Amino acid sequence: MPLFHVHRYPSEPATRSLGILGSAARLVYHPVLILGYALSCTTLRVVGITTRSVVQLSLPTQVFSLDDALAAGRRPSGTIHRSLLVAILVASLCLTSAPAQEKTANERPASPFIASPFIVQNDLTKYAADAAKWDNDVAKLAANNATDGGEEAILCLGSSSFRLWDTIAQDMSPYKVVRRAYGGAKYCDLAIQTPKLVEGLRFRAAMIFIGNDITGKEKDKTPEEIVRLSKIVMDTVRKQRPDAPIFLIAVTPSPLRFEHWPKISKANQSLEKLAVSEKETFFVSTQSKYLNEQGEPMSELFVKDMLHQNKAGYAIWSSILKDALNKNLK
Repeated sequence: MPLFHVHRYPSEPATRSLGILGSAARLVYHPVLILGYALSCTTLRVVGITTRSVVQLSLPTQVFSLDDALAAGRRPSGTIHRSLLVAILVASLCLTSAPAQEKTANERPASPFIASPFIVQNDLTKYAADAAKWDNDVAKLAANNATDGGEEAILCLGSSSFRLWDTIAQDMSPYKVVRRAYGGAKYCDLAIQTPKLVEGLRFRAAMIFIGNDITGKEKDKTPEEIVRLSKIVMDTVRKQRPDAPIFLIAVTPSPLRFEHWPKISKANQSLEKLAVSEKETFFVSTQSKYLNEQGEPMSELFVKDMLHQNKAGYAIWSSILKDALNKNLK
């Protein structure tokens, strides 16, 4: 829609009588106004205003767009409406107010059009309430951050598979491990709790395992969301220890949740892609050691709940994890 229109009015006798003088005046008058309009259009477009979308002045005459006239390279016929001069004034006002508008926009980070990718990518607001239920458990773990760990310690960060591993010290020997894990952890709450879990904690490398994001419930996470959240966890770990290698451990195929294995497997594949794309990040695959010849989980590796591993299961797990550490730690 054009900003301003050029209108053809019936010629008046007085105008005709101007003769050569009137024609000469118009020859000067029209180009000056056209130049002013062109400059104002350019100014408006620089500040993000399209000349065809601001306003339309409708008057009953033969009308055509000055934009079209300029584009066609011809001089518009008729008398140019004086409101054309307003365009210059509007453009000036827009230009002078642009910095203030930009500042106002920057003060509204919630808008999807102006928020920085970092803010949007790291938004955890919707998970805050659920994560709060782990505050006490996390506080107890974090209370020992200053004394636990060490320059050679391997951080085991995640859920109950780490927490319930009673023989982890001997199974993971000669590596020294420090556990920061709580039962039922998901990536959505771990992303919120990790800053407290690792603050002031010394460690050489980090192993991350979360197995509760896909359980067949309505709030299950998509592979894309799992990757987003795991990346937040990884970034937080690296703020504490920038040079620490990170190992993303695949979700183990368990009898209890095997009906959801296709979705879990996709999440594992997404985590593997993430690991490949990140410096000093490694994906630890485990499924081949837990599936029998029929491609089903071996129940003899799990306790009665058919979710958590027993001693035999942990023996296999520790062997896989130590192999990954041996291969990738320098």
